Amino acid sequence: MPANAITTTPDTSDPVGGAIGRALAKVRRASPIVDKTLRTYGSSSISDYGRCLLQPPPPSLQDTGDFIRTVRTLAGELFGEETADQLETDLQQNPVALTANHHGVDYFAQSVQGSLIFTWMQREICRRRSTALVLSCGNIPLNNLTNPQGMLLYDTRGGTAAALPRKLPVFSNKLRHQAVCVAPGYTPEMIARAAGTADRLHREKAISTETCTCIKDLLAEDYGDPAIAAVPDYSRQATLLNHRICERLHAGCRRMPKVICLEMEKVASRLIALDIQHEERIVSRVLFDMDLQARVLRILDSQRACWEHVKTPGPASDPDFPPLRRGTHFFWGICEEGVKFPLAIHRGRGSAALLQGADKKGRRHEYHLSPESLEMHLVQRRLIPSMFTCFLALSLARGVNCLGGYYQAEYLPGIQAGMIQALSLSPGDRDMADTMRRVPTAGYLSGMQAVMIPQEDGRLLPAGPIEMLVRGGLTEIDVQRILSMAVGDAHRASLLETAPDIAPEGAFGTSWKHRMAQESFNILQERVVVK
Repeated sequence: MPANAITTTPDTSDPVGGAIGRALAKVRRASPIVDKTLRTYGSSSISDYGRCLLQPPPPSLQDTGDFIRTVRTLAGELFGEETADQLETDLQQNPVALTANHHGVDYFAQSVQGSLIFTWMQREICRRRSTALVLSCGNIPLNNLTNPQGMLLYDTRGGTAAALPRKLPVFSNKLRHQAVCVAPGYTPEMIARAAGTADRLHREKAISTETCTCIKDLLAEDYGDPAIAAVPDYSRQATLLNHRICERLHAGCRRMPKVICLEMEKVASRLIALDIQHEERIVSRVLFDMDLQARVLRILDSQRACWEHVKTPGPASDPDFPPLRRGTHFFWGICEEGVKFPLAIHRGRGSAALLQGADKKGRRHEYHLSPESLEMHLVQRRLIPSMFTCFLALSLARGVNCLGGYYQAEYLPGIQAGMIQALSLSPGDRDMADTMRRVPTAGYLSGMQAVMIPQEDGRLLPAGPIEMLVRGGLTEIDVQRILSMAVGDAHRASLLETAPDIAPEGAFGTSWKHRMAQESFNILQERVVVK
């Protein structure tokens, strides 16, 4: 992130004490990225921070043209040619995407508000942009923390802050372990069951009449719209629904960019299928050049978002590739039940490399590490690119400015450094390493919230999309106030979700969420948008 893009205003002292101050201190100790961001930009406005994030990237190893054409094609299939043309024009000016989110219909306050902040930055800072591209991770299961299995409700009655958000499922619990990227579309029966759950919660006085009505309207008018319900896979349904919900939220605003939320693995798979046809491209080199691949596997072992081997020697027949303890080699396998499992590279004597692994039922799977085999299994979605391989194709090869969360802003620079080291060990690859060094990889846009809801007992809680819709959505005044909000205050407003994600929840003691919500009311109600 170019620190000289604006005059930074560091947050040298945290004026907030009590539960908020202690939680923020723990988060800063646990996350160097959050700490650095608050030290450098804590008192800057969100708008000024966005000017740093949205700097166009420098020239990269490969032209971004095939990336732009790929996302244009995917967007055109769902939103039509006019929107696809707008997205293409925007990305030609500045190939930037938000990559902090998990895929699925998004009700998680932190990621929803991150997407909204990104969208508002696009409008205010890149004034001619008509779209905002979000590339979200789809290899997560339906029962992930962000609950792509259904909805999340923050404004509920009769429960404690610790129990929030409350889940309202759409998909059957039987499907909860399926990866979002391969999950089938929801069915009319699922929609009806979710509406019935909303009615039951209303009868039990767990949600208000307005919340119940909002949920049922979304289910009937958006989930049930034949143009969305007829799409056979959940990944594309989620793209369409996230766009619809953002349109609802911005009904009271002037022209807003269209939010195009595509599954990252689907975009990366198409780019990888192109790259493996050209042996000089970096993705091909890593996958098929045995010397470079061996260096990459060794140097990035134990790097987050990559892989980690057990430290004891592997089988005598394969001493160079001991079993994996964490992560996967380049791709995840997807079993017939739609659940992902890790793969490790194995090389038999005199034979090509293989990707081998076992699913949770103990069934063994094997894939040839060849262009023909990879292309076929990527199309069939039996192989899904890992985070390493996604970012290799998107960021390190094509220079796309990927704005991520607090974890990505640590591991992507680590991956970049490992790749540069692996390339630099070969004299013929040092120019490639120098070009890769210029790719921006530390962009961080997460951990911030700017909209909260009050409770009658004097608490402020996060606001998800349902809570904002119940209260009339967002106005132009809201958007301008949010963009002028301090980055530090936006981090404080997000602590109810950030703190337990970054640091162990037990570190905060009992009832800390209740105390945090109370302090938020006293401290933040004049600094955030309260709906």
